[in-house]
Amino acid sequence: MSKAPRAASSRSQYDASYKLLFSQPAMVRSLLQDLIAEDFVAELDLDTLERLPGEHVARGGQKRFSDIVWKVQRKGRSDAPCYIAILLEFQSTPDRLMALRLLTYVALLLEELAKDKEVQESGLLPPVLPIVLYNGSAPWTGAQNVAELFAPMPESLRPFNPKMSYLLLNEREVPPAGLQDGGVAAQLVRMEQAQSEAELDAAIKAVLDLLPDASDARQAALLAAFSLFYASTVAARFGARVPQNFDLRKERPMLAETVDRWREEAIAKGRAEGEARGIAKGEAQERLSTVRTMLQMGRFALEDIAAATRMSLADVQRLAAQAQ
Repeated sequence: MSKAPRAASSRSQYDASYKLLFSQPAMVRSLLQDLIAEDFVAELDLDTLERLPGEHVARGGQKRFSDIVWKVQRKGRSDAPCYIAILLEFQSTPDRLMALRLLTYVALLLEELAKDKEVQESGLLPPVLPIVLYNGSAPWTGAQNVAELFAPMPESLRPFNPKMSYLLLNEREVPPAGLQDGGVAAQLVRMEQAQSEAELDAAIKAVLDLLPDASDARQAALLAAFSLFYASTVAARFGARVPQNFDLRKERPMLAETVDRWREEAIAKGRAEGEARGIAKGEAQERLSTVRTMLQMGRFALEDIAAATRMSLADVQRLAAQAQ
């Protein structure tokens, strides 16, 4: 299966689909259990996963945005929660200053958490686990500890400079062995790693087997996010334009027969759009298209759509009202 470059017009949907995927507790649970699998995961009560708002305001009114923040209790220690900050990295090349970006974000997160009554009563800050999910094709070469970014200095000066690491998950380098029987996060990595239509179809089938209950709101939302992900990026490898109302559960049995038709329609529509417009869509237009697609799917809360696309909730509500 050839891998065509991801179309610029699908970038907004791709970003939004990743945020929606990891806005679901089942996805975060699978990420920790199947892909992270560090010793500390066994100490976490994953049944207590609670998603928190991802916006934090620094002094002076400067806004910083994280992608996703989850709170989880430690087993037998409800008084000592852990915060998992997941930063989704979409760049095709590594970010040399990622450690600095995360240091800034974690400091702002802790500053906000310090205002919490429980934190104030204990007098101790909760632990934070920063995770970077990287799915680019180039090797990750960014510093994984902010201390590595500083110029040479006297040893006696080092204790006064910050040190902070983050957990890097490079999806392209996850060993394929074991993914087949993993949860939904493992299947996402399988979809990213797929080199053939058969491998891609196997991962899709596994996702559907893991999310069998169409009446369950959480399962339906997660499957809709997978559908959005497939439509925006995986199908792009075929040069296809997937319909906005695409549903993996309904379409999977006929994917092999419809991909060629999608590709032909994409070529025809792209040619017509190019002749009529002559330029690519702007970022704002892409975002608007993504919001409308997500509204049409009817599976996402308006707040989640706003967070995933970084459009204001008021604008999303206005578009939802227009769509009715």
